[in-house]
Amino acid sequence: MPVFNDMPRSQKAAGGLKGGGVLAPNKSDISAHLYALFAPAFVAPYPDAWFEIAFGHPDILDGAVNAAGTFTVFELAEATTFAEEKNIAGYNMYVGVALRSGDRPQSGRAKDENVTTAAKSWAEFDGEGDAKRVQIILKERDLIASITVITMMPRVPRS
Repeated sequence: MPVFNDMPRSQKAAGGLKGGGVLAPNKSDISAHLYALFAPAFVAPYPDAWFEIAFGHPDILDGAVNAAGTFTVFELAEATTFAEEKNIAGYNMYVGVALRSGDRPQSGRAKDENVTTAAKSWAEFDGEGDAKRVQIILKERDLIASITVITMMPRVPRS
């Protein structure tokens, strides 16, 4: 199971990298994440599909995630660069894991009717005790996470 951003939680809580470095987007990890979601063999039957990378800045509209860049399933390099540049500028980034079809909305944010299919399902959780609860559910259902993404700043402090 790939884990992107394997920095220890204590190091994240301290605000960055060992030796006083600053945490920064890793273009290689971004690319690997996108290729895991939109592998060529998976997207090949959907040549007109697209996906979104939504974003919001913590200092703008209370961090609302109300805009997105959209990319065809064959524009992963461009999407990687977009995500890296926005993240460097301070935006929080969210990849829509489903392939979309139809007209791309002006805001970039897709609607339910745009969803075509997905190779992965997505679960996001931020509440205290959620990680343990989700692990129990996965074990009970004999499921294994295929990708785990650990964000830098959890919304709920964890001990």
